[in-house]
Amino acid sequence: MSRVLLILLLMLSGVDVRAAESPDWESAERIRALAREYAQRQAPAGARIEVSALDDRLRLPACAQTPEAFLPGGSAGSGALSVGVRCAAPVAWSLYVPVRISQMHSVAVLTRALAPGETVTADALTLQERDGASLPYGFITDPTQAVGKTLRRPLAAGAVLTPDAVAAVRVIRRGQSVTLLGRSGGVEVRMAGIAQGDAGVGDRLQVQNTSSRRMVEGTVRSADTVEVGL
Repeated sequence: MSRVLLILLLMLSGVDVRAAESPDWESAERIRALAREYAQRQAPAGARIEVSALDDRLRLPACAQTPEAFLPGGSAGSGALSVGVRCAAPVAWSLYVPVRISQMHSVAVLTRALAPGETVTADALTLQERDGASLPYGFITDPTQAVGKTLRRPLAAGAVLTPDAVAAVRVIRRGQSVTLLGRSGGVEVRMAGIAQGDAGVGDRLQVQNTSSRRMVEGTVRSADTVEVGL
């Protein structure tokens, strides 16, 4: 059947020939652009946005207004996620576009394997660029924060050092006599106390005031001093 005859038959049947010849579909590139723009608004400054390509066979009726982008409930704001794009009229539709939001950080990585209880040394660490979204347990950006601490669990060379993987060297032991130090303005108050657990410098520790028998919590400042608020 010739093209001219086909058009004549469509006209006689009442079908919109223009629609039959050139269906008005929503642009896949516009959908991807809307998903990208929305992800950029959700992402931290400097983050990299990657939007997956859409199927070439996708056919969605053109939206009367600019489609709306949204983040489905329960979705995270970083890492791999799906950005929704929806249209209300003339035909309602919605589509989920795979997007990845990544942000690179210089993080502390082990140069060699370490065993539990082993002290972290400066030569055991190096800084490498890693995607923060792929590190759900956190990371350390300043190696000096880990040097001198001990490892809680075994880690292989190349592993990212996480904050919960290291512990401060225990300088106070449970039952040890310590000095409670309180500061307010230029006034210092010192009291005797008994440590209720093991702790390292910078750790929080519960201490029983020897005089009042009250339990207080403070920050370990040295091998025999715990600073508390007044």
